[in-house]
Parts: sequence; C-alpha cells; structure tokens
Amino acid sequence: MTINQIYNFVRLFFGSDLIISVFDEIRDEPAMWRVKKYSWILKYLQDQNELIRHILMRPSEKNEPYFMLSDDLSSNDIKKYHMKNGKYKDGRLIVETSPKNYQVWIKSQRKLTIDEKLYWLKKQNSDKGCHPRKRNGRMPGFYNVKLKHYKNGKYPLAKFVFGNNIPINIPIVTNLPKTETNLITINHKYNPKYISQSEISRSTYYNGNESETDFKFCLALLRRQKNLYERKMPITGFQDRDIKNHLYYDRDDWTNHKGDKCKAKYIERTFNKCKSIIYGA
Repeated sequence: MTINQIYNFVRLFFGSDLIISVFDEIRDEPAMWRVKKYSWILKYLQDQNELIRHILMRPSEKNEPYFMLSDDLSSNDIKKYHMKNGKYKDGRLIVETSPKNYQVWIKSQRKLTIDEKLYWLKKQNSDKGCHPRKRNGRMPGFYNVKLKHYKNGKYPLAKFVFGNNIPINIPIVTNLPKTETNLITINHKYNPKYISQSEISRSTYYNGNESETDFKFCLALLRRQKNLYERKMPITGFQDRDIKNHLYYDRDDWTNHKGDKCKAKYIERTFNKCKSIIYGA
C-alpha cells in the first residue's frame, strides 16, 4: 500500500476526526503536539519523521470508547487472538511496529468501559503498561524511531499488515474484577464538553513544559470556579473533581509519570497547591 492509501484507510477506520500527533522525545523537554488535517499533512509528517520524531495516532475523544489498542504482541499472539482458520478477523487494524512486534486496534460495535478494555487486553496478552485511556498507537507507513530499534544505520518501518473496517460485537462481561482505575481518586466519568463550555483550554497555557502548563491551566480553572462561587452561579463543570479530570485527560504526554496512581498523586499535589493560591492557605 502507498502512504496515501494507508492514510485514507486509517481515516476510514477511526473516522475523519482521528488524532494524529508528533512526539519528540530527544529534546531536553520531550514534547507532543497534534497535527491539523491540512492537505499537505503527509509531507509534514514525513518531514517530522525524518527529524527522528514519532508519528502517532488514536481515535478522537468522542470515538475512543469504540476502540481498544492491544500492544506489544508477538507473531504467536496475532495467530492466537486475531486470526481464525488462517485469516485475520474483522474489525482490526494491525501494524507491525518493529520486526515481529505488533499493535492491534480493535473496533467495537458498542461503547466499551475502561474496565472492559483492561479485561480484554489482558486476555489478549497485551502489554500490561498499555493503559487504554487516550492511548496512542504507531502510525503505519512511518519509521519507528525508538533508539533501541536503530540497526545498520536505519530505523524499521511501521508496516500496515491488515485492515478491516467492520466493527465487531464484543461480549459484555459481568462481574469485572477491580482494576487500578477503581482505586485512584480520579473520576473516570469525565465529560469533555466542559472544555467548550468553559472556553478554557490547556493548549492556551502550553509553553513546552508539561508541569508548568498543568499549573497555569489549573489556576485558570480554579479562578473560574471561584468567580462562579462569588457570583452564586452553578459550578457545573468546575467542581474539584472536574478540574482534576481536566488535568488528567487534557494532557497527552505523561512520560515523567508512569501509572494511574502516580498520575493521581501528581494531580492532587498540583491541584492542592493551586487551590491554596486561589483561595488562600
């Protein structure tokens, strides 16, 4: 397949509102940014890839519940979980991210909860560190520029292996086991519409430093909360849990904070410090 054919299928599979990002991990302060859908997007992505930057993709926040990403799979995993009678199963986008290592996107007919995704990903032998919330996958047709894959003067190409756009019926699982998402303080019933209501966007405060951006963003949200309190207006979308959710879900790059528990502690520290500034210690 040509790069144009791959791009067109990816848009068909995820929807035209899919999120494509560039991740630069070799600068002093690693950074990730989303790419707008210009007509020359592929040329831009190829140029960025040549600068040793990762090209990543994921569904939009609206469509995310219909997709899950199974990561770090072997050839045997592919045969066992994603093939039947020698043929690939429907509802898959399979990418060979490096030689004999795969990512598989699965497209569901219905919305899946985080706990359902964790259950099925474990069943498929997916990487345990691959949390399904806002998980990026590698875009096929571009080079995997992880340093560990650099051999004989080049990086491996992330190859498009198979794609089928027919959503599948994933069985409902009852009595799901408790997972880490049940234990942290972050409320996973986040509604992204509050961003448009508030007209306060994290990107407004982004300066290349993720922690400083979180701090400024949190201060702005708490100022709005305080203003609503003082005017005796409803604070729908600006309650404490909503602000913590914004800090969690509106940030893409969590390189320095691994695992939901670590992220939750970081968010609590940031939130409490900002609240003491806005409301007084």
